[in-house]
Amino acid sequence: LDNGMRQRLLNERFQSWLQAQVSPQNWQIKESEN
Repeated sequence: LDNGMRQRLLNERFQSWLQAQVSPQNWQIKESEN
């Protein structure tokens, strides 16, 4: 894997992780916990 490709894979993984963190499902869970 060359550096550019590696960076893109990391970026895509980070994006999907980020979306998982801010998904409506997670927000509802946090709301109901309070």
